[in-house]
Amino acid sequence: PQLPPRLLPVGPQLRLVYHGTLTYMYGLDLAIAGVGAARASGADVRFDIFGDGPQRNALVEQIERLSLTDAVSLQGVASATQLREKLPSYDAGLVPTRGDAMTRYSLSTKLLEYVHLGIPVLAPALMTYEEYFPAPALLYYQPNNSAALAEAILHLAQLSATQRAEHVTIAQRSLATLTWESERSRLHAIYRELIG
Repeated sequence: PQLPPRLLPVGPQLRLVYHGTLTYMYGLDLAIAGVGAARASGADVRFDIFGDGPQRNALVEQIERLSLTDAVSLQGVASATQLREKLPSYDAGLVPTRGDAMTRYSLSTKLLEYVHLGIPVLAPALMTYEEYFPAPALLYYQPNNSAALAEAILHLAQLSATQRAEHVTIAQRSLATLTWESERSRLHAIYRELIG
């Protein structure tokens, strides 16, 4: 079952999280730049990244270059059990997927997991994301734009616990409609179109 929206008191520090593979496609360099820009604008934001992948060394260099070692942390790989315990303690999940011809048709599993776990989601306004989770389910920003992400982070930081929970409630209603019964006919139609 879905966890209820997180309603813990809003603290002075905004804690963001990402978990998954560290690859160029998933836009973690954009996320780190966005966090840096938000901090430069006065936000007390921390970003924890769980996972590993080919972009790890480049991300470490970026974090050091932007003097963000106190704000952005590569936490390494965590098990599914550990993540289930840790993720709900964060203020929001960040899904910084880079927008391109392929990802505009994808739906991030990470996004679904954050919604399921009851925390708000910051995400680029990709076509598929918006189709399955119409605003204001997620806190959207312009894809591939770290300045726009920084603005979304600043906006989230100003929201009360109740306002954040409202975003989650809307997102969880959308998630509840994603069933095999509801998606089967759409998938069959796609296959028919491809074959035909």
